[in-house]
Amino acid sequence: MLRTTCLFLLSVFIYNLQLNAQQVIDSSFNYNVRNPAYSLNKGPIIYIDEYHNNDMSLNNKMFPLIEVLKKDGYRIKPLNDSISKLTLDKSKILIIIGALHKTNIGKWKLPTPSALSENEILELLNWIDEGGSLLLVADHMPFPGAISKLSYHLGVEWFNGFVIDSINWGMSTFTKRDSTLSIIHY
Repeated sequence: MLRTTCLFLLSVFIYNLQLNAQQVIDSSFNYNVRNPAYSLNKGPIIYIDEYHNNDMSLNNKMFPLIEVLKKDGYRIKPLNDSISKLTLDKSKILIIIGALHKTNIGKWKLPTPSALSENEILELLNWIDEGGSLLLVADHMPFPGAISKLSYHLGVEWFNGFVIDSINWGMSTFTKRDSTLSIIHY
């Protein structure tokens, strides 16, 4: 009985590990930028939003993107303050990935409130109108809901939900072998 209970608990633990380990970052990633846009550390500042309870930050899950941007000459800095004209005027590009309202941390329930305040949205839209560039990324629910007020003004509609493989009910794996993963070379 004890052995059966232990095996059952072990299988539940392993299954939960699979569910929680959906995103694995390749820390060995090394992309060669053949013709950098700027000399090393001479390009514009790119702010990475870390103020809005972001799922991804400079030190969490963004390694490949940050490495490519640095090799292209950009200067990468965290944005640890609310979005305002003062903060945005120091940068040409803002990246917001996985922003989340504080009430949704660990509580992924509807409705999903906006991660950005009304004032932040207005400041950001004005900055974009004046030539600023925004890379806005959201994964599954609740992240699309948390940026939907902003994205509405940009003409983008998100689906605040999940995609589930109802046949296999496990982790989805993408490989070159079965053509579910491809690499594009420029």
